[in-house]
Amino acid sequence: MENLPKHLIIIAFLSLGTATASTAQHDHGAHPMPMPDTVMPMMHAPMSSSLSLSLPMNRNGSGTGWQPDSTPMFGVMRHFGPWMLMAHGDLFLRYNAQNFNNDGKRGNAHDVDAPNWAMLMLQRPTGRNGLLAFTGMFSLDRLTMGGDGYPLLFQTGESWQGKPLVDRQHPHDLFSSLSVSYSHRLSKQADVFAYFGYPGEPALGPVAFMHRGSALGSPDATLGHHWQDATHIVFGVATLGFRYGMFKLEGSSFTGREPVADRYDFDKPRFDSYSYRLSMNPGPRWALQFSQGFIKKSRSQPPQRGRGAHNGVHLAEPTARHGALPAQFRDIRHEQNRRT
Repeated sequence: MENLPKHLIIIAFLSLGTATASTAQHDHGAHPMPMPDTVMPMMHAPMSSSLSLSLPMNRNGSGTGWQPDSTPMFGVMRHFGPWMLMAHGDLFLRYNAQNFNNDGKRGNAHDVDAPNWAMLMLQRPTGRNGLLAFTGMFSLDRLTMGGDGYPLLFQTGESWQGKPLVDRQHPHDLFSSLSVSYSHRLSKQADVFAYFGYPGEPALGPVAFMHRGSALGSPDATLGHHWQDATHIVFGVATLGFRYGMFKLEGSSFTGREPVADRYDFDKPRFDSYSYRLSMNPGPRWALQFSQGFIKKSRSQPPQRGRGAHNGVHLAEPTARHGALPAQFRDIRHEQNRRT
């Protein structure tokens, strides 16, 4: 498929996406997920959060992150006995011109591209208080926009053919997430859970940009992507967590490297980094979190022998229905790694 013209691949992918959307429009399973204050008659119980039988599905973000409960969520839902399946995604076909009125200047570029992703969530209760969940996230970015991604003025992060990408957004991996989790309800107010992803996302930073309500209708990655949520795809992550009421505390061990430029393979898991995150949802319109990560090595940083990255993230994320964007402060320090 590497030899196929990119534009033909985009057209074929658009046709597939159009057919899927057409099916969904005529299917009663395709609807926004009910809000906490919405009454909606259903033949089955509504899908819960993937990490708690006591929380709404709207709180699901990426990995184990939380969103505001009032965040809208759209998708196709199906029930198969005790199993519940939800599918959703995005596809943008567009002509993209950056800094178009400044020929020869920084970031002046244009292209036809199609940023895209699709996600599947499958879960079922186990006994009265257990919940087993599987998640898969996939992207054909590598086919629809090439190895160096799409033009995006001022964007930085990752590399292509040994050169750092500047003023371009890299494509995401075909397998962006393959994860399994199990949670157990201790009471209506308390849960414990375990999560494993290969690839997956550690308990560090906010929900990945494409899952935030503020990203609805936007084809571009945020310019802060590699400052906020660069670890949303790591090959090997294990997380344990505990929730009580509006609070959640969790810790992760993970591979402290961004994916390699080959978007189709599975990188070697190393589990050489760790992080923790404290989250709080004080009401349906807010998600707050503080997290800190200790990263052995990031491929986006110049290689430095015996050094590691310590990252602290503070985030207040209002619900997107008011048009507000996340506000974040991050401190990055490099310190001598005494363990090497």
